[in-house]
Amino acid sequence: MVSVLLKTYQATDDKLLLELGSLLAAASPADIKALPSKQDNVNVLETINRNLDKMSLAQREAFGLWYNKVMPPSSITGGHQSLIRDTGNLIAYLPFHSFQHLSAAQLLDGLDVLQRNILSSVKQEFIANRLIGSYRNLTAKDFIRLGNLSCLADPVNLLAYNNTEAFQVIQESIMNCMLKGLSLPSQLVSDLLLNNPELRIPSSLSANRLKELTPLLPSLGVTFLKGLTVSQLLSALPGLSTIPFTPIQASIIVDKLFQTNTLSTGQLQELGTLIVGVKTETLLNLTSDKLLSAAKALNPHLPVRSLPYIDAHCPLEANTIATKLWGFQEVVNWLDDVKPLLRCTPLLSVLRRTRLLVEKLSNTSTKPWNTQQAQAIVRELVNADPKLIKQDFLSLGSLGQGVGCRVLQEQFGADTSPLSVRKILAFLRQQPGILHTSLKTCVLDKLHQFKFFPDLLQDLGAEIALSIP
Repeated sequence: MVSVLLKTYQATDDKLLLELGSLLAAASPADIKALPSKQDNVNVLETINRNLDKMSLAQREAFGLWYNKVMPPSSITGGHQSLIRDTGNLIAYLPFHSFQHLSAAQLLDGLDVLQRNILSSVKQEFIANRLIGSYRNLTAKDFIRLGNLSCLADPVNLLAYNNTEAFQVIQESIMNCMLKGLSLPSQLVSDLLLNNPELRIPSSLSANRLKELTPLLPSLGVTFLKGLTVSQLLSALPGLSTIPFTPIQASIIVDKLFQTNTLSTGQLQELGTLIVGVKTETLLNLTSDKLLSAAKALNPHLPVRSLPYIDAHCPLEANTIATKLWGFQEVVNWLDDVKPLLRCTPLLSVLRRTRLLVEKLSNTSTKPWNTQQAQAIVRELVNADPKLIKQDFLSLGSLGQGVGCRVLQEQFGADTSPLSVRKILAFLRQQPGILHTSLKTCVLDKLHQFKFFPDLLQDLGAEIALSIP
């Protein structure tokens, strides 16, 4: 209805926008952009400003583009200091090529208006640098108004306020930004936070304050961590165990806890993310039950794979635990526990257990092996029971990626109906590891022999489809 009204009457009825009122929130971005530019009187602006909070970001930006038609750069640079306050919320949605003409004085005067609106990251950074880069005498109150925008300013301009009342506010803003998970330049953190009197002597922090600061600790560096006492670390351990420390940082904390016998190897699960700081020699001396405990502690903190068939980097600790666990014959009974570590398990370790893995095929075939591991297990399976693969190929589960070309072509040839071929292709799409290049070539060579090959394109999956010559 609003769209029809705007298209039909707007050109002849200057008061239509005023009469629509809150119904403007139902206008589409396209209809808003198409509004005639002559609607620039104060009453129209007030109506739009009053209803902006009911609109989506796309609608607000559309009104910003519309208003830009009557707000050329010369009107901004020649405008009063109170331009932002006089215009209201709408000015926050001007396209950036116009927004960037606002002066530091206009921004400071209208900061409250801008901050109650949705600002793009580019506009936020522009405001921070235009204000803090232009003024050298901002007060603590000004920085309180800026809030988290201070975090986007040039560190050099922020450091100019060192030894002033405003500097403490700046430091608190930086800490708040980091506690909210915002990524900040390491130089900014080290220059501003480490100069904070509260952080100069790490051992002086109370247990409660350290718990509050745990998200900041990785950014405070190794020297700061070395200054913390064992009692501080122990009281903050529940919080520390969720923070993504580097291996070196984690090792500093873990070594302190282990060296004083405050924590034993039987409590590895309590370390959480800090497990990456446990020394390799410590892991190698653990019994199988403690190793399993360490594996469970490490699993949630392994790097996530970006795709199901692309391996992320495996930490040394993960490789060490996996190698040691696969030294026990009983590992075939622990597959559920070591499942996340399979991609970190050396092929040589798996080769020693292929016979036992084949004996427990129903469980083995459900685990996310990589291609080489699957090939090794399938070879053992062919030696143990050559007929099994032919009789029930789809029962191989995640081991399907390990079959050879001859076996796969025999499966396609055993039943050449489109339904059977599609079942095999669906099976291959579900494999956890990347298919070997030769296997993909093998599949395509066989499929090209079928008259209905063009009808199978949507069943190939991206991996095989992208291998078509």
